Amino acid sequence: MLIKDRCDFFHKTRWSCLIHFLVPLFILSLFSCSTKKPASIDSQLTIQKGSEQVKEGLRIYIRPLREPTEIKKYFGANLLEKDILPIFILVENKSESKYFLVEPEKQLQEKPKSNLNGKNIEPKNSSSKYITAKEAKNSIYEKESGLEKALILTGPIFWLAAIPLAMTDYGPTDASKSLQQALITKSLRRQTLTPGKTESGFLYYHIPPDISSEENIGIKLKATDLDTSEIIYFPFTKKLKDEEKDVKK
Repeated sequence: MLIKDRCDFFHKTRWSCLIHFLVPLFILSLFSCSTKKPASIDSQLTIQKGSEQVKEGLRIYIRPLREPTEIKKYFGANLLEKDILPIFILVENKSESKYFLVEPEKQLQEKPKSNLNGKNIEPKNSSSKYITAKEAKNSIYEKESGLEKALILTGPIFWLAAIPLAMTDYGPTDASKSLQQALITKSLRRQTLTPGKTESGFLYYHIPPDISSEENIGIKLKATDLDTSEIIYFPFTKKLKDEEKDVKK
């Protein structure tokens, strides 16, 4: 009787461990299949109303993507859930002879303003910040790697087996690889625009955990006239909330 009870115990324990080990792996497989293949940048991105500036024959159009459906179309996943706001940028050299070097500039900081008493009022600069495509890629990789390890270590797995599992880097899933690749290939890069040339891409901004209705982000691009070395700045200020909708929703 005692032997039979021991056999039943080990039998149940074995199946319990197996189930708790396979379930997280099954969940990970669902994650890898949930991301759609990203679409290429197209004219649909410029149909909706955005903001634009034209200086010295150089036109720059920007539009933050706030709708999860639209973001999933171009990146295969909702970046807002990963604390990243993608901003579409279109740069058009409408001049006939000028060559411009166009690149993103660091976050725009508002200058202090004076009140009626002559005292400076410090501006409320956004807690969101511009991040490079590589930084956005690394941020997503770190978050998803942490989630994978947490799922794998869920349940009564033998402690001796858990230690090497926790130390192992399983690498990104196919869906994560597709997303990280889209972040890099679709980013707006530093490049030269010849007369009549148009380029487009995305800039990425980290979204703060608590977004207020007054939260703004400063978007700034810099263009250098390659003939005269004149530097032209294109500053934009956009609200993180649009039409009373939280960008993360």
